[in-house]
Amino acid sequence: MHNMQTHNNWCNVLLTDSGFFYDGELNKPLDLLINSFKAMLQKHLAETSVLFTPTASMQNELKAIKITNRLKNELLTIGISSDNITVYDIDGSLSEEDAMKFDVIYFTGGKTPYLAERVLEKGFDKIIKKMIFANKVYIGMSAGSALLASHYEDYTNRVGEDNRATSSRSAGLDFFNLTAIADKMDDEKFEAYLELLDVATGLESCTGMSEHALLICKKM
Repeated sequence: MHNMQTHNNWCNVLLTDSGFFYDGELNKPLDLLINSFKAMLQKHLAETSVLFTPTASMQNELKAIKITNRLKNELLTIGISSDNITVYDIDGSLSEEDAMKFDVIYFTGGKTPYLAERVLEKGFDKIIKKMIFANKVYIGMSAGSALLASHYEDYTNRVGEDNRATSSRSAGLDFFNLTAIADKMDDEKFEAYLELLDVATGLESCTGMSEHALLICKKM
């Protein structure tokens, strides 16, 4: 796979709900996602360098540690070397030149509003865009996926028993229109969404599926 020269031809974006393994269990790989990731890479997994960004979860230290350890273990399990994983909490210290040396940028889950604010405050949105346009591999988990949307629902202050979002916000990256999100669901409801998943995988879109959840985005 060759790097594209125009902004319209980027393609190495993989959006997931909660990572590469079902319910975080390393003996239950989600082959569709793992194989999609491998197909995006231009080198062997053991030689692939990952910029791992847990910023979305950093408001809660214990949660951040848990998410970081879990997702790093997932990367190790599929073949990424621990020496090639660099953890970066967005603070403005990473230059564009150094960021472009990585093959993959991985944004974990957490609080989307907090992540978006940090990205924009530190000017990291420019680096994200340059990496994606250069066809570096972007992996998003939950908040890390929503970061690329034209708009995302802000659930920071939930309202009522149905937990409806209080507002629709934008991180300004505008790579995708979020077309469908379904949270964790029981088996019966999940079966009803499989047809939607089948359709999405045949389109120019990014689809994430894990823990009986779907995230389907349409490229803008």
